[in-house]
Amino acid sequence: MRAPHLTAFIVATAATVSPVAAPATDATAGDFGTRAEAVTLAEALMDRIDREGLQAGIDAVFDRAGPYAATRLGVNLFAGPVLIADNREPEMVAAPFDRTPDMTGEPAWPRIVEALGKGTDAELTWYHYDTQAPYDYRCVVRGASSIDALVMICR
Repeated sequence: MRAPHLTAFIVATAATVSPVAAPATDATAGDFGTRAEAVTLAEALMDRIDREGLQAGIDAVFDRAGPYAATRLGVNLFAGPVLIADNREPEMVAAPFDRTPDMTGEPAWPRIVEALGKGTDAELTWYHYDTQAPYDYRCVVRGASSIDALVMICR
């Protein structure tokens, strides 16, 4: 279920979204940060959403003075399978990840949901944020307990 205030935001940005997957992370390369950092940020964001609502989570991701904009980790916030906030690739906002493959050609969303259910990292191949070369990301995935939202933080 999508909050009514998000519908206009998603519709307004959908025309600018490319049909490609969202970022993920690679634990072995360590280009963006550690798993511990990703876990801390993911759990804090989900706690905030459960306390203050989804809009507070969106605001936190885009807050230039906050930890999500400052981190080198990729922060991806979803309402259902739709990306609603991204600190590294804001052009991906409104991408439907149930129809978005990563560079392997496989849909990203089933692996994200599976990782959430198993408590493991989602593994996605995407473009390296800085070099644009193919990169294997490992992403910590956490879900909100109050609504259908999840965060994926990639290294």
